[in-house]
Amino acid sequence: EVTSTPKFRLIVSTSVQSEAGTNGHPDFNKLSELLSNLEFRIEPLRLRKHQLRDMVTLVFERKKREMFARPEKISEELYDLFAEYNWPLNYDELDIVMTALLLTCAEPTLRQKHLHQLDFSDMANSSYPTLDDMVDEHIRKALRLTMGNKSRAAKMLGITPKTLYARIRN
Repeated sequence: EVTSTPKFRLIVSTSVQSEAGTNGHPDFNKLSELLSNLEFRIEPLRLRKHQLRDMVTLVFERKKREMFARPEKISEELYDLFAEYNWPLNYDELDIVMTALLLTCAEPTLRQKHLHQLDFSDMANSSYPTLDDMVDEHIRKALRLTMGNKSRAAKMLGITPKTLYARIRN
């Protein structure tokens, strides 16, 4: 199985309307057939640190408009803290944190101190490894002990080679 990083983004929309909606339209059916064989996977936030600043900014701007919130910008220290954090709840957690920050901050700039006021101390002190980090380290140790032999490492870990390969890919 070959996996690669996509070099494009696919956005699908249609203006075709029929009595049965878009179903039944030849182009829609052809596109639907083509897309049904594709697997879409969105990496978790902890693996997309290079995009995190842009995602945080987008969520901030969207939430700020929705909530008519006071803060106008995010401090660099808060961006840095977000980049260090592992985001175990992914996008939902980012949304929750941003909502809480915007609801409670009366200053023009969101800062790290505002996380402490909201009792997000686990985020403010994010050096503790996540379960995923610990599992990944355990896999690395097994691979070192078996000199890179994935079948033996999987057996040592009590999992199937397929599970090990999937875990390594993620």
